Amino acid sequence: MKRVLLLFFGSILISSCIDRINIEVPDSYTSQLIVDGVITNEPGPYTVKLSRATRIEKFLLLENNFITDAKITISDNAGNAKLLKETEPGTYQTKVNGIQGVVGREYAIKIQTKE
Repeated sequence: MKRVLLLFFGSILISSCIDRINIEVPDSYTSQLIVDGVITNEPGPYTVKLSRATRIEKFLLLENNFITDAKITISDNAGNAKLLKETEPGTYQTKVNGIQGVVGREYAIKIQTKE
């Protein structure tokens, strides 16, 4: 019985097909800013990465889509603010002894790019 079930499921897997679905993505979506970062109540430094969305064809060509020379500031509702430094293309960090998250505070990030 187990052999019959194994043959049955094996034949289904072999005979199944894959249909390609093409999804059209408007070009306007490929210029969206991507911000990747986090702030916690653990000591820093905290890292923020900036890039632009890209079409899959360009991604496969390994085009550089990092945002460089931006000014990034993290601030809280207690009046503290810290400017992040670019450590490599598209990667920005706080100082080791810079801003640290505190439970209950609200945080904002201000990003100014060349554009």
